[in-house]
Amino acid sequence: IYEAGSRIIRSKGEALEEAKRDMLENLEHLEGALKQLSKGGPYFGGEEFGFLDIAYIPFASWFHSHEIIGNFKLPLETRFPLLHAWVTKCMERESVKKSLPTPER
Repeated sequence: IYEAGSRIIRSKGEALEEAKRDMLENLEHLEGALKQLSKGGPYFGGEEFGFLDIAYIPFASWFHSHEIIGNFKLPLETRFPLLHAWVTKCMERESVKKSLPTPER
């Protein structure tokens, strides 16, 4: 996710389009991992907010920038509903609110 996001920020033309495709592929993998590991809970560890959530949630704060700079919309709500719910749930946590900027900042 980091590498694809970095390429979205610094690329143009076909390289940008490839970076967008790579981002979507990475999000597919993350959605699959969340489905497998969460056991129906909101976090990677199920009902418990844990290490994987802490490791991955900072990337979500960059999604808005990737969309603006890359001139596209990440289809979180429609294509990655588990990730969308996970981002929303994580961003509601006080510890995350204090640690990360809002996506628009």
